[in-house]
Amino acid sequence: MTDDQQVSVHPAADAFPMHGEDELNRLAVDIAQHGLKHPIVMTSDGQVLDGRNRLAACRLVKVKPEFVTYDGEPWAYSRSVNLNVRTMSTGQKAASCALSLIAEGKRKDGRWARGSVPGDEGDTSGSGSSDWPKRMAEAGFVGDWSEDLDLLLGVRDGRIALDAAYKQAKARKDKADFEAEQAAKQREREIAANDAELADLLSMAHNQLSLNMELIRQAEDRDNWRGVVNLAPKVIRMWTQLKELADAQLED
Repeated sequence: MTDDQQVSVHPAADAFPMHGEDELNRLAVDIAQHGLKHPIVMTSDGQVLDGRNRLAACRLVKVKPEFVTYDGEPWAYSRSVNLNVRTMSTGQKAASCALSLIAEGKRKDGRWARGSVPGDEGDTSGSGSSDWPKRMAEAGFVGDWSEDLDLLLGVRDGRIALDAAYKQAKARKDKADFEAEQAAKQREREIAANDAELADLLSMAHNQLSLNMELIRQAEDRDNWRGVVNLAPKVIRMWTQLKELADAQLED
């Protein structure tokens, strides 16, 4: 049915970790002795949806794997199978589930899409007192503040605990918030300095305009119309400059 050397893996399966070497070897020995108990589940377009470890174990002991096709929704299927069956810590399950949901586009603006987070699958205690919602909230936060999902992948693969990853994510957020606050304060200082500079320029321009207007009045009193004509362009230019400065201050 399928050339097991050529198959690709669906991203829904990749959200969950592969077995370590020792665990994979134990699985391979079991398959060699007892055969493949559960076939490899494929999508309708030929991607591995469930059974990457079983497939790898079959290859190790040269057992021909069996395949079945699943025609339903792959993401929910993968989460259901892996969260219910996998032997992982709650933190690893939350990280894997978060990676799956993020890849499916179920995370936006720091929130999970309504109804997207599985419920009982994360209750490893078998009771209704699981902290699964809290762990999923933490995993989402870790994903938000991961660099290329590095922290979340580390939790999934067991290289770091979810609690430790959450602390690192919180530190990254605090640093980003601090830097944003400092940038905002710097911008406020720059605006204040620009406002003060504009205010000084406006004051100087206004004083010069007032002086020119006074000279014009004096020239008029003396019937010095040549002086009025000579001063008038200066008054117009100064008025134009004053208006431009005022407009610039209002725009800022």
